[in-house]
Amino acid sequence: MNVTIKQMQAFVAVAQARSFTGAAKDLKMSQPALTNAIRQLEESLGVELLERTTRRVRLSEKGLGFLLTAERLVGEFENAVSHVRAERQRERIHLSIAAVPSVSVLILPQMLHHFAEPRSNLTLHLRDANSSAVQRHVIAGEVDLGFGTQCESESNLKFEPLLSDRFGIVCQRDHPLAKEPEPVKWEKLTISPFFGVAKDSGLRPLLERVSHLLPPPTAPHFEFSNALTLCAMLEEGMGFTVMPYLAMAAMRSSQLVYREVEGAAIERSIGLFLRRGSVLSPAARDFRDLVHEEVGTFVDSHREMCRPLSANPESSNGDQVRPHKSPRNLA
Repeated sequence: MNVTIKQMQAFVAVAQARSFTGAAKDLKMSQPALTNAIRQLEESLGVELLERTTRRVRLSEKGLGFLLTAERLVGEFENAVSHVRAERQRERIHLSIAAVPSVSVLILPQMLHHFAEPRSNLTLHLRDANSSAVQRHVIAGEVDLGFGTQCESESNLKFEPLLSDRFGIVCQRDHPLAKEPEPVKWEKLTISPFFGVAKDSGLRPLLERVSHLLPPPTAPHFEFSNALTLCAMLEEGMGFTVMPYLAMAAMRSSQLVYREVEGAAIERSIGLFLRRGSVLSPAARDFRDLVHEEVGTFVDSHREMCRPLSANPESSNGDQVRPHKSPRNLA
């Protein structure tokens, strides 16, 4: 029978504590397990290392001679383990993410704070992009995880839904549409120029998908690719746009308001993109798990306009824009 480091640790602990009870407590193991480890060590060596009485434990002559060697070997082993663990802690953990602005501005900051706090060796690369670009980054392996809306089904991607938010009217708070009683009637949208998004925007495919569900606004008088530019134009009070609630909230503008529209509520789904067939790094896997655990907290703070979706990591639902019969019932 071979001598194990666990047996020598048990022997050293008993020798130092002069007690099986104290040694078992120090090693956080049961006393029967400790006694068995000592017995196996003595059988392997063919000598008695400890002299036991009903009141005390003391080293035998052979045990006293073996103790110095055992202490040195156990000490070297534990130092080696501590050194390897310290080296591992000093290694950098890298996490790369691509996300649409509404996620990177509103959802990720708190989650990344919670994730990074116990990981002082974490390095992060966060790319802001529209949903189409997010998907391209994930497919190309340029990022570990992507957050956005599934514009088209991709065989190379797995989509894990997280939450949904509603489309509504966004305009300057002094705009005539801001003074209309909610929900705003769609025919009222003809009173003001409509600000649209260009074809290279992540929102354009979503608006095209919902056009058959409600009377679409007239052809845009102005088109913009950049959300900041669109925000600045809206703040001038010249017109209005239609966008998801979180996209508007991500603009952080005190001058803009979000108004619900008449009829069935139109939603988009926001979720997590993974490259199908790829193996996530431990950091990416842990962050993915944290996102699924914490997304409900974010939804609770925006419950009027958001609702949680399936947190099942195996889900791959691409039907992310759909009507709701009751625009108020999003619990």
